[in-house]
Amino acid sequence: MLKNLFSSADERQDKAAELLNAATPAPEKLMSNSDRNMTSTTAKQQLLSLLQDTQAKLESSNNPNSEPLRQNLRRARELAGFLTTASNPPAAPAANIDADKIHQIATRIRQATSPMAAFTSAVADIKTLLNADRVLIYQLTGASMGRSIAEAVQAGLTPTLNSEIPQIGFGFEQFTDDRSQRTISLINSETSPYQKQILEQYQVQATVAVPILINGYSAATDSYSLGRVWGLLVVHQCDRPRTWTEAETACLSQLSLELTLAVQPNQPLLQLSQRRDLLAAIEVEAQEVMQATLDNIRHTLQADRAMVVAYNPDWSSNVIAESVGVNWAKAGTSLDLDYSINNENYKPYYVVNDIQAKGFDRCLLESLEPLQMRAYIVVPVLKNNQLLGMLGVYQNSGARNWQESELQTMLDYAKTFSFPLQQTTSRRLAQFQTKKMEERLQRERGLSKLQERLRTAKDEKTVFQVATQDGRKLLETDRLAIYQFDADWSGRFIAESAAPGWVDLIETVHIVQDTFLQRTQGGRYKDGECFAVDDIYTVGHQTCHVQLLEQFEARSYMLAPIFGADR
Repeated sequence: MLKNLFSSADERQDKAAELLNAATPAPEKLMSNSDRNMTSTTAKQQLLSLLQDTQAKLESSNNPNSEPLRQNLRRARELAGFLTTASNPPAAPAANIDADKIHQIATRIRQATSPMAAFTSAVADIKTLLNADRVLIYQLTGASMGRSIAEAVQAGLTPTLNSEIPQIGFGFEQFTDDRSQRTISLINSETSPYQKQILEQYQVQATVAVPILINGYSAATDSYSLGRVWGLLVVHQCDRPRTWTEAETACLSQLSLELTLAVQPNQPLLQLSQRRDLLAAIEVEAQEVMQATLDNIRHTLQADRAMVVAYNPDWSSNVIAESVGVNWAKAGTSLDLDYSINNENYKPYYVVNDIQAKGFDRCLLESLEPLQMRAYIVVPVLKNNQLLGMLGVYQNSGARNWQESELQTMLDYAKTFSFPLQQTTSRRLAQFQTKKMEERLQRERGLSKLQERLRTAKDEKTVFQVATQDGRKLLETDRLAIYQFDADWSGRFIAESAAPGWVDLIETVHIVQDTFLQRTQGGRYKDGECFAVDDIYTVGHQTCHVQLLEQFEARSYMLAPIFGADR
C-alpha cells in the first residue's frame, strides 16, 4: 500500500487533506501564532499522537459504523509520515560506515561493567551511527513473546522500553538454523497485516534485526558452541521507509557478536574452561569449522591447496585458514599486501586452467609465485553482497581443466564461510587497528629521530647519507635516492640507499634526459606537488617513460620535490 503513495509532494498533501477532512471535524478556531511556528517534525508528532488517541477510542467503541473511520485514520497516520518527508527529505545514509567508529562502539561494549550497561551504551551509539529513530535490545521471554529491555528512541515516538512485544513483529519466525542468514530486514509496506499492526503501534516504517546468541558450554569437550537465540538487536526507522545497506547490516552483525559476549553466563562456565575468553572460544570454533571444511574441499577435489582469505578495512588481505599438501609451502603472509580486489571490482568467480598459458602480466605472476600454483578456482565469500573474503582451491603440480561441477561445488562451499568469517571479524579488526596504530607510532618515532639526525649533521654529504639510509628503513622500500636537476632541467642521482641486489644508480645512470621535465622546467614539482605510482605498467605511462623507469629497476615509486635557496 505504501508504495502507491510515492507520488509528488503536492499529490501526497492533497490525498492527506482529503482523508483528514473526512476523518476529523472542522477546527473551531484559527491556529495561533505559536501553532504556526511549530516545526514540521513537531506537527507530525502531534498529528500522529492525536490520530493514535482517536483510533484507540474507536477501537474500544462498539459502534458498528466506526470501521470506515478507523480505516481512514490508519491511512492518515501513514500519510502523515510523508508530509514531513516531502518538506524535509532525510539525508541518505552513508554507503560505508567508518570502521573506527564501529571499533569504538565495540570497545565501549566490552568495557561495560554489566550487560545492562553494555546494552545502554550500544543502543545510544548505534542510533547515532546509523541515524535511526530507534534502537532497542529485545529479549525473548517465551515461545512467541519478548520484552524490550534497553532503548534509545527519538523524542515524540512511542517508547518500547519494558513492553511485551510479539516476536513476529520483528520477523523472528524467519530466522532459520542456517546461521549465515542472520539478518532480517522489514519495510512496513511488505509486512503481513499482523506484523503491520504491531509495527504501527510504535510508528515503525522500516526495521532490521540481528540475533544475539547465548552460547552453551560442553564439559565433555571443554568448549563453547553457538546455541539458542537469546534476543535481538533491533533498529527502527519511523519517519520514512528505508532500505538497509549491506554496510549497515554488516555493522549490526559485527556488533551483535559483541553483545553476544555481554549476555553470557560467566563465573561457572568460564571457571570450567579455565577462564578462557569467550570471544576466543567462539573464534576457535570458527577456525576449526573453516579448517575442517578446507580439508574436505582439498580431498574432495583432489587439489594441492585450499584456503580462505579475509579482507581488512583497507582491502589488504590475510590468509585465515588453509589446507595444503605436504609437498607445498604454506601461504603464510604472502597475500597480506595484496590490495587488488575490493567490494567494487570483485568478479563472481575466477577460473584458470593454466596460468602459464593465460598471458597474465608480470605483476600478477609475481604475486602468485609464493602459492606455487599452476591452476585455480577462486570464489568470493559474501554477506548481503558485501565482500568478506575469498575461497580458493589450487592445483600446483600442473595444469588442470576445471569442470563446471567443480566450480559449482566451490560456490556452494563459499556460502558456508560467511558466518565463520563474521565470527572472526572482531578479533581481526582489533588486530588491524592495533597494527596500524603501532605502525603510525613507529613512523612518528622514526621520523623524529631522522629529523634530529639531519639537524645535527655536519655537512651536506652526511645529510644526504642520513636521509637516504634512515629514510629507506623508515619507509621499508627497496631504494631511496636524491635526484638533482641541472641548469637545463636534465638531472642526475647524487645520493642513494638501496637494498642488496639492486644496481647502483649513481654509477650506472649518469645523466637523465627527461624531455617532459626539461620542456616544462620541472613540471608539477616546481609547484611543490608530490607524485606516487603504484605500478608503472598499469598507470598509463608512455613507453619511453616506462623504459626510463625500468633502467631504475622501479616498479612503483613516490616523488617529492626538494627546494634550495635559489630554486
